[in-house]
Amino acid sequence: MRTDLLAALQRHLEKLEATIPRKRKRRFDMSTYYKRGTKSCGTAACALGEACFVPELRRAGLRLCRASGTFMVPEFKNAIGYAAAMDLFDISFGDAMDLFNPDHYTALQNIKPKHVAVRIAKLIEKHS
Repeated sequence: MRTDLLAALQRHLEKLEATIPRKRKRRFDMSTYYKRGTKSCGTAACALGEACFVPELRRAGLRLCRASGTFMVPEFKNAIGYAAAMDLFDISFGDAMDLFNPDHYTALQNIKPKHVAVRIAKLIEKHS
């Protein structure tokens, strides 16, 4: 497991949480990897989409690639989406789903960056 890369994403999400939503570059939305917005509907990204803007993760090879129209997906070594997360962070499918799939946050209606950051911290702690 790449705890160093997971910790970098955790720090990014914690900073994002501390930023007033209207001051953020992208709207946090766990239902889309990354969607370029318009003036009326801003750009949105989930935790894995946000990961594509973390310098340490970009240096490791994580990128956004076009899926269709304004939608983009995370890509790492030809794997996309959850598979990219599995390969980048060296985590299981179950761990990738628990961190990045919005359906795995069933008790929450409004998933925030801090919720994902807490899960990342627990995963790191569990494996250290």
